[in-house]
Amino acid sequence: MESKNHVWYLDEVMQETKDSITIRFNTGGKPFKYLAGQFVNVAFIIDGDVVTRSYSLTSSPNEPHPSITVKRVAGGVMSNYLLDHAHDISEWEIEGPYGNFTLSSPIEQDKLFCFLGGGSGITPLFSIMKALKEEARPFYLVYANRNEHDVIFKDVIGELVKDGNANVFHALTGEVSSDAYGEDLYNGRLNKLIVKKLIKQRFDEPENVLYYICGPEKLMEVYKESLISLAVSEEQIFMENFSVDDKSTNEASLPSEPHEVLMHVYESTNLINVKAGQSILDAALDNGVSIKYSCKNGTCGSCWGWHSEGVVTMIKNYALTKEEVENNYILLCQTYPMNNQVTVHVG
Repeated sequence: MESKNHVWYLDEVMQETKDSITIRFNTGGKPFKYLAGQFVNVAFIIDGDVVTRSYSLTSSPNEPHPSITVKRVAGGVMSNYLLDHAHDISEWEIEGPYGNFTLSSPIEQDKLFCFLGGGSGITPLFSIMKALKEEARPFYLVYANRNEHDVIFKDVIGELVKDGNANVFHALTGEVSSDAYGEDLYNGRLNKLIVKKLIKQRFDEPENVLYYICGPEKLMEVYKESLISLAVSEEQIFMENFSVDDKSTNEASLPSEPHEVLMHVYESTNLINVKAGQSILDAALDNGVSIKYSCKNGTCGSCWGWHSEGVVTMIKNYALTKEEVENNYILLCQTYPMNNQVTVHVG
């Protein structure tokens, strides 16, 4: 795996809404290859603590400058820091790209595309939509927000659909003061009945469409359940999880006995004891081994490693690609040794 650590420089900060900004970067002339829909990790020392957060790339891979879009979150350490200080930060520590919420390569020519988003969940969808636009591929977007002032990328999305090759339907729960949306607006909270109606009106055969979903957890559930009830196969539904339910782990699949793992971390080698049901990351930290990590739920990709021997099980993965997993790359926070022959490499 190529190095995923980068130093980027600020190019421009653009105000999207009152509480969201797009940060565009200069890579210093170094190439940065990624797929539309992937994300990067941003790290800063804030109030003495190292804070790392994941942000979807909102640029298209064909654009000269990668960008992320950040929405202020109440109590969010990183989001508030970036909204308040992004203009003053010249140098950025970036790690990535990560994520498998992407289009197939090459893009399937016989498929239609539907994007179902809400709030800041528009960010990875926006990158994918721009990539489709570059290929002159049609798509349909359903985009839910609290009110029209919260609509991120409102003007740019309007530009994307001007040629009639794409369509957007907005759902706003708050009062709407503008008539700019015309009939492409639902003023209220989306439910399964409304979503099913929208999909059936747009697609003659909903089961032959690829669906990309990102947004608040409950809204994503509404979208998915609506599609399942329309006989859409789960293989055609792609979901990007900004948060993950930690309770979904099946404890029966975890090792019931302790194991030893040989860890090569950069130039040091450690034999660590892993308790029954303990992840390799937690065991490494307990044994005093310094490992970079952030989310600990399989979404950010910070704690990736590679295992060369032994048997392991990785229970969740929202960061590594299929090809990376096939090449024995793992997320240490989600990986458990199943025997005493496991060897892991980091760095």
